[in-house]
Amino acid sequence: FFRKNLDNGGYNVVCGLEEIIDYIKNLKFDDEDIEYLRSKKIFNEEFLEYLKKFKFECDIWAVKEGTPVFPNEPLIVVKGPVIQAQLIETMLLLTVNHQSLIATKASRIVRASKGRAVMEFGARRAQGKDGAIYGARAAYIGGCIGTSCSITDKMFKIPALGTMAHSWIQMFDSEYEAFETYANVFPEDIETLEDIEKLPFLTKDDLRACYPFGMFAVDQKEIIEVHSSSGTTGKPVVSGYTQKDINNWGEIVARGLTMMGLDSDDIIQNTHGYGLFTGGFGVHYGAHRLGATIIPISTGQTRRQVEIMADFGSTCLIFTPSYGIYLGEVAKEEGIDFDKIGLKAIGFGAEMWTAEMRDRIEETFKTKAYNIYGLTELMGPGIGMECCAQNGLHIAEDFFYPEIIDPNTGKRLAEGQHGELVLTNLEREGMPIIRFRTKDLTALHYDTCECGRTLARMERITGRSDDMIKVKGVAVFPSQIEKALLKVSDIEPHYQIIVTRPDIMDEIEIKVEASESLFSDNIKEMIGVKRKIGEYIQNEIGIAVDVSLVAPKSIPRSTKGKIQRVIDKRNLH
Repeated sequence: FFRKNLDNGGYNVVCGLEEIIDYIKNLKFDDEDIEYLRSKKIFNEEFLEYLKKFKFECDIWAVKEGTPVFPNEPLIVVKGPVIQAQLIETMLLLTVNHQSLIATKASRIVRASKGRAVMEFGARRAQGKDGAIYGARAAYIGGCIGTSCSITDKMFKIPALGTMAHSWIQMFDSEYEAFETYANVFPEDIETLEDIEKLPFLTKDDLRACYPFGMFAVDQKEIIEVHSSSGTTGKPVVSGYTQKDINNWGEIVARGLTMMGLDSDDIIQNTHGYGLFTGGFGVHYGAHRLGATIIPISTGQTRRQVEIMADFGSTCLIFTPSYGIYLGEVAKEEGIDFDKIGLKAIGFGAEMWTAEMRDRIEETFKTKAYNIYGLTELMGPGIGMECCAQNGLHIAEDFFYPEIIDPNTGKRLAEGQHGELVLTNLEREGMPIIRFRTKDLTALHYDTCECGRTLARMERITGRSDDMIKVKGVAVFPSQIEKALLKVSDIEPHYQIIVTRPDIMDEIEIKVEASESLFSDNIKEMIGVKRKIGEYIQNEIGIAVDVSLVAPKSIPRSTKGKIQRVIDKRNLH
């Protein structure tokens, strides 16, 4: 039996009986064995004579291989002469321990993969050839679909699956080049980029599970910069960049800036945040690559932003749509005449927007406003940027491969059909990402643009396929709100999130049911609970919210399906 679960897990998977049975069937001591034992001068002749005639006569009861078991639960019971049990004890224990450990680990990995196929290819690091063979068998029993160890297939009829030899990869300058050449040599599996749909999707949960550096594809010393998502629903996604990745990022954004009509003579005022957020850095690197002047003022300090814009002669502003409108209002209060400022372009992104918002921005700043799209998981801003035609974002297809899928079935949709955007990066060294489900809803077009470019064009994002909402450029999930509310007593577990945009800035209100005991005339106590809820939520999501305590049972319940937690009253379409 196991005294405790392997690796402190919740269960163990029994494995190793095949090898034990084979060992016992063939257990005997020939003349050479006896002579060796005699030479040790520690065994008497009576014992050696016993070994000469040895025949295993014990009865063995065992749990079937692949069965989940728990601590102190019998796995194998040996009944017979003590001397015979002692002769097989060490072999029995090491075999069951080794193979059960692998089977258990494989089972946990398969469960964590949530339906995606898992194969075994650990022979290179196994402890000897027998360790490789039986380790592969144990992994198959644990749930893997096959193994790269072909002799295991020959011996046990376990499906052999091909992998790329490490020596093959070492022949090339990059893993991408190795994979590309491999695909060309063995075209029956992946012939073109269209065949990428044969590969499984990657999700944000997959990336979080590898926190912090588990997705890095190069040695740590080659990573020169890291960024991360906000970690709004758990551990953040950490994105690693090599020098080549940073250079490519700058190249991609620089192209987009030229599509906006900018060049090396321009002065770009970047109000996006710096730090772990990718927004500020992507524009920064793009401006450097373009040869333009960058003003890294970052977020906030709105009156200072206006002053610098006027004094420094900024020709381009980068901001979120809602902040841009606010910046324009402050500039108007300061007496700024944008007809005289001479802005050439606006770049905006990081939150959803409407055509009316773009019109308002362009009317305020007296120049065109161009949409910018990016994701920390893939690179950052620059994946898609608008040209002068303002008819969709051109995707840098030499760096990213886009697909649109049905968010429910995962099937690829045709050009022009609306669905979920899936992205693969083609040149990333530090953290290659294949078929990442962005959850962003859009459509793709491949006809030639008015500007003459033939790159795929992506429509602006109009929503999400999950329950995430973006408020003031911040990703907010109902689960975050719920986590904060669970810390507060005197309230019921019923709430609603109401998002509005009464003018230019998003506002978020959280309606929470008070408990029967709290919902009374004790106004002072209710104010204290409201304040506490507001503080907990702000600590969780990073932005302030309005909190309303409402009467018990006043928030609608759902008797069919999913409760509507979020009511988004913004006109985003």
